[in-house]
Amino acid sequence: LATVSAKLAFAAEVWIVRPYELLHDTPEGRELTECSYDFTAELVDASYRRFEAIIETVLNEASIGASNRAMTPAALAQVFALSLRGIKAGAQGLTHLRALITDVITVTASALEDATS
Repeated sequence: LATVSAKLAFAAEVWIVRPYELLHDTPEGRELTECSYDFTAELVDASYRRFEAIIETVLNEASIGASNRAMTPAALAQVFALSLRGIKAGAQGLTHLRALITDVITVTASALEDATS
């Protein structure tokens, strides 16, 4: 993948969109989503930490040589990952989820472009 936006979109598709799609397409999946966090909080949190680490790696690579960072790649990755976590919880369907993810990717890529300009 050639651009930061493409890499972020791919990571979001794999870690956020696909699980959302699998769990929200059926009543059973929605029920699992609603009650599973109580039982699997540690696993879910660990999964999001891994997602955040992947995003941080992408952002680190993209910001090499950046001189005027307002945020570190680690901080930006945390904001990105937590934003998508909240968006996933509040999305009104798959189309809405994808649109919101695209917006977060645009904001994140813009923050990187500002840091490297």
